[in-house]
Amino acid sequence: DTGARYPKQPLDPVHTIRKFCGSCKTLWLDRLGQISLSVTTLFWGAGAVLQFLVLKWCEHALGMDLSQGAIMQAVVSLGIAVGAVLAATKISLKNSLSVLPMGICMGVLVILMSYYTRDVAPAGGITIFSWTLSWAVLIAAGALILVGVCAGFFVVPMNALLQHRGHVLMSAGRSIAVQNFNENLSILVMLGVYSLLIKLDLSVPGTMLVFGIFFNGIHQYGIMNYVDAFSTPKITKALITTFKYSFITVPLKLVFALFIAYILNFKIACVNVFRTVYYIPSILGGSVAIAVLWKAVFRDDGLVNTLIRMLTFGHFQGPSWLSDPSYALWIICFLRIWQFGSAMVLFLAALKGVPADLYEAATIDGAGKWRQFFSITVPMITPIIFYNLVTQICQAFQEFNGPFIITNGGPRGSTTLISILVYNYAFKSNQMGMASALAWIMFVIVCILTIIAFTSQKKWVYYSDER
Repeated sequence: DTGARYPKQPLDPVHTIRKFCGSCKTLWLDRLGQISLSVTTLFWGAGAVLQFLVLKWCEHALGMDLSQGAIMQAVVSLGIAVGAVLAATKISLKNSLSVLPMGICMGVLVILMSYYTRDVAPAGGITIFSWTLSWAVLIAAGALILVGVCAGFFVVPMNALLQHRGHVLMSAGRSIAVQNFNENLSILVMLGVYSLLIKLDLSVPGTMLVFGIFFNGIHQYGIMNYVDAFSTPKITKALITTFKYSFITVPLKLVFALFIAYILNFKIACVNVFRTVYYIPSILGGSVAIAVLWKAVFRDDGLVNTLIRMLTFGHFQGPSWLSDPSYALWIICFLRIWQFGSAMVLFLAALKGVPADLYEAATIDGAGKWRQFFSITVPMITPIIFYNLVTQICQAFQEFNGPFIITNGGPRGSTTLISILVYNYAFKSNQMGMASALAWIMFVIVCILTIIAFTSQKKWVYYSDER
């Protein structure tokens, strides 16, 4: 009797699945649980593939048959046992994360072995009892033992840490269930990738190189940064805030720029002066001085609240624009929308390129101004709308000056964009790996949105040279 007592669970599949998903989420959101679970999951997936790769590598590099290759697999197992014993005697649970660099060593060894063949080994060998072993086989066996030692020394402390965190956060049984599910799922996925590489006729050294690089990424400063990025509440909140900022500023900026350009397209007095005045915010908007001025205008005793007090004869103070999360992001967005000049100039050039005879024909047919705008003007300038859309999306995801200077990401992270986190991780926390991972995530997101825009343009963008 272990003394463990668990309440009786209802025989309800939906309830069981919901509890299991909750256990998975709990372990993945825990910092130490996240590291240990992701490392062991990826390790066992890649390790299952490497068992097959050892057989193929022995055939390719050493000319061995299947039974001889199986003996080399046993050599790897011997190394794993040695590494596990060393880890058990040298690594305490408190220092279990210190073995993460062993993943790098293991990956480097696998990469180097992909270039090894019996042709590069010295001729001859040694005789042990009645067995003669060539130097090529002995060198290969030594390399495989080293890979096994690294693997055992690497995975045993990670597995111990995972079991410890599972016991603390949930029951041991649920922890083992989560671990086995993730590891077996990883094995299925990795074997699927291996099958695909075989289908593509990738060479044995090439396949080993791919999985060696993959092993090299299973450590705290590689793949773990991406796992951390999508499971850390601060980063996920910054991602959501960045999307909010982009989806607010880009449409409003384009609409406002098109509205002003449409007005300035009419023949009115001093139109060139108005065009220059409206373009000035785009020249000054990205500067630090304008961000400081914007902060002064919207602070508690700033210009906006002063005007509110004057208009209400001191009966109303006005909100805390920059210290209230409900308003802070909108103030940052307004600064971006105010810089509509560059998009406006492009829209103005596009409006001037719309043939006047189209408007004349529409007027004769009885079309009003609104009908002309949506049936003639908008379709004719869709290439410029598309160009402005793509460039503004890219610029919105890279915004830094405004949120950093005006609110420094506050209050309570309500204006923290991904660009600010990249800066903080790189230059304040000196975590260049995490900063690089966030920059790559931002790059991939922008690429996906750009691809969606380019794919959808066939349905709504009209080019005059098309028939």
